Amino acid sequence: MEVVNARTAFLSNYEVLSLLQELDSAALSAGTYVQLPANQRLIMTEARAYLTSKHVDAPLQTAQSVQHLTRGLAKFDLTKAEKLQIVNLMPTTMVVLYTIIEDFEYRFPSDSADGILSLVQESQALASSELATLHPVTSLGHDPGTDGLAELGKGKRKRRAGGEGEGEEQLFLPDEDTQADVVMQELGEVWAEDFDLPEEGDAEIDEVEE
Repeated sequence: MEVVNARTAFLSNYEVLSLLQELDSAALSAGTYVQLPANQRLIMTEARAYLTSKHVDAPLQTAQSVQHLTRGLAKFDLTKAEKLQIVNLMPTTMVVLYTIIEDFEYRFPSDSADGILSLVQESQALASSELATLHPVTSLGHDPGTDGLAELGKGKRKRRAGGEGEGEEQLFLPDEDTQADVVMQELGEVWAEDFDLPEEGDAEIDEVEE
């Protein structure tokens, strides 16, 4: 197998999970069964299992919370890969943050770490508030949202139908006329433009060992 176009665009865990949920919802709405290749079915199953596991933050994020975080990170001189890792890992301690950002102590003043961690905490609080509205916990303490993560996609479609989020920018915006662009249009998520600015330091990520 050959990689034709390596890293067409950056996708966060939240975006990938949202796409899988959209595909599931579309299949259920169509009421038809499509036979997928075995390798594609395996990848989708394993990706869904990982992204919905308890140690991944994607199910606990929303478009608004990710938007808040990424726009806040724009004021820090971070690479695209570092921003993406912060969105995916949601660090809440200095130890984790220092493993994400290379040479942190040389590149940023000492108070920058507190600023980034505060942004993460604000993003988590925003997501918790929004998810609590979508999935109120019952008197038994059971959150129905954990039984059907696809319901998050339904909530987002309702908000889109109401006209919210129009005219807002996208976060991991790929090049034009790519499949990733079609995917992002279908998701209709709210992303910031600065994530796809070219950076010399990221060129090495595209290198594939032979």
